[in-house]
Amino acid sequence: MNESELKQALQSGKAKPLEPQIKENPQPPQDTSPQAISEFSIVLSALRRVRKNLTSAPTLTPKNFLDQIQFYDDGSSRRVYFYVNNTWRYVTLT
Repeated sequence: MNESELKQALQSGKAKPLEPQIKENPQPPQDTSPQAISEFSIVLSALRRVRKNLTSAPTLTPKNFLDQIQFYDDGSSRRVYFYVNNTWRYVTLT
């Protein structure tokens, strides 16, 4: 069926347009097992700790997720470094 045939079928009532099937308020799956909660709380507590600022760009190879985020402050500029695809990338803060 080409476009003109489709338009004719829609106008004559022989075809109906498809309506999107959207679920209202879809809920993401939630893992509330004790193991999942304890793993999350460990990461959350580590993220909440005060971290020391670096005074030079990071050169280390991170061994875990928390090491992949580093804060830099040399007194004149402030940056947040992220380890992505085996290289350090940064965002300058104001």
